[in-house]
Amino acid sequence: MARPLHLDLLFLSATAALALGCSRRPSSAQGDLGDKGELTGPGAIAVTNASAAPSGAKVFAKAPRAACSARAADFRFPPVTAREFNVGECRTHDECTKKAPGYCSAHQRQPPHGFSPPSTCVYDACMSDAQCAAGSLCQCGDQAPNACVPGNCTRSEDCGTNVECRPSYGPDFRTGATGLYCETPKDKCGRGNPCSRSERCAFSGSRWECVFTPPLQPG
Repeated sequence: MARPLHLDLLFLSATAALALGCSRRPSSAQGDLGDKGELTGPGAIAVTNASAAPSGAKVFAKAPRAACSARAADFRFPPVTAREFNVGECRTHDECTKKAPGYCSAHQRQPPHGFSPPSTCVYDACMSDAQCAAGSLCQCGDQAPNACVPGNCTRSEDCGTNVECRPSYGPDFRTGATGLYCETPKDKCGRGNPCSRSERCAFSGSRWECVFTPPLQPG
């Protein structure tokens, strides 16, 4: 006996609804998804799911950070002979012993007068984030010593997919960045959302916001 048409339509509707529900299952490619929709796991930032985030906001997990790799001193600070640079605190890496590891930072004499700054010993401040104070991370140096810098990232790879690590500046840009911070889903300014000419986009506790910038004083 043929099955009634209305039963066939009911079966097809139920199958389609089940397939649609499976296709909307959240992806866990950037982190594990918890029972309440939060991204969890190593290095994850506390970010709510897409339905709770502002329109157009990025939902991401922070990538795990690795310690700075141990690199040869001659790679980071190529040696030069005493005839090629202005000898100051050191002539070789081996003379920099106040802290390990130490490097002799020297610059070749530049023509036409052969001037160069005197050589100095430089030392790594850290090899991993654990060696930095709370609120700072270890930035691996490239032809510079490793340093602890304020913020929650030192490069965009620390933040997640399609999320930038940006420098935040104080009122006077000439003093340099006050720290490096990831973009967040709660940002009030940033890429494609500039501040007015009298403001700057700065990190303020948990997100990027437009902050009034007073005119710079001469000098």
